Amino acid sequence: MAITPGQDVLSFVAAADGNWRLSRVRGWLNREPIEQTILVPGLSLGNPKQWLGPLSPELHVTADGRYVVCAAYSVRRPSDGGDAEVLSVVDLREFKVLTTIHASDLPWSAGRGVSVKFDKAEHVVLRATQQAFRHPGDDPSEGRNEIELGLFALPDLKAVDRCHYSESIRNGAVTRRDSGKDCADLLASVPPGSISLDEFLSELQEGNETLQQCPQATFGCSRHVAPNGRLESENVVTEHRGFSHPVVTESVENLFSVKTGKQLGSIEETLSDSVVSRFASKDGHPYLLVMEGGSRLRIYEIVE
Repeated sequence: MAITPGQDVLSFVAAADGNWRLSRVRGWLNREPIEQTILVPGLSLGNPKQWLGPLSPELHVTADGRYVVCAAYSVRRPSDGGDAEVLSVVDLREFKVLTTIHASDLPWSAGRGVSVKFDKAEHVVLRATQQAFRHPGDDPSEGRNEIELGLFALPDLKAVDRCHYSESIRNGAVTRRDSGKDCADLLASVPPGSISLDEFLSELQEGNETLQQCPQATFGCSRHVAPNGRLESENVVTEHRGFSHPVVTESVENLFSVKTGKQLGSIEETLSDSVVSRFASKDGHPYLLVMEGGSRLRIYEIVE
């Protein structure tokens, strides 16, 4: 789910035949909301055994609300082709698909985990990450990632520039980045130009909410700040170890005032389906919208 600057709700749902469903809901507080739906190219299920995870949809809305980038993603074994991703650009004014590319169209990203963000010039920024090979006896707390960074123009996803860099990892955090002349040339061409790679990466955006670290490092915790900077949501997932994998026993969304730190309320979320929550506003009043399974929208008014 995503919220546009105009406060429309977008939902992107996977389909086994590869025709994924993008829906837009306008006037979600009205007695009769207006819903539109189009089909967007995604991944086809095919042989279910090839996938190591679910077919996952993502939505990335540009800051001006003109476009949304729909990402269809999943994980496969390297022998089956590695990670797979399909990206489509949808014009939100006409609500139609303009461009679609597959990871296989970009040889440098095929089989790698790819993240989608925007830079300040509203290029689509793709980062294709591959973990370096580990040897027996290597320190498990340390690692290294090899990353291809690509810039693409909107709305045609035409390649603008690309470079390679590497990251040294310790205890899950990046301790160092190493890059060459190709990244220096890329950074010099991006407004305002001549910034460092670390600065460029830190300024990338993937939505209108800001991701924050939880007050205490807790597994299964994520925290987001509303676009107006006044509210925070903290999702805490409780798990216990099952026979073969962790089992989620509780998922709670806590709401806080940024100014006072006061907890404003909490919502116990369903465990039987996917859940995505986003802040929204209507007539100056803040709301938390919770989408279950890509099709059931729950609306909570927030009283500060």
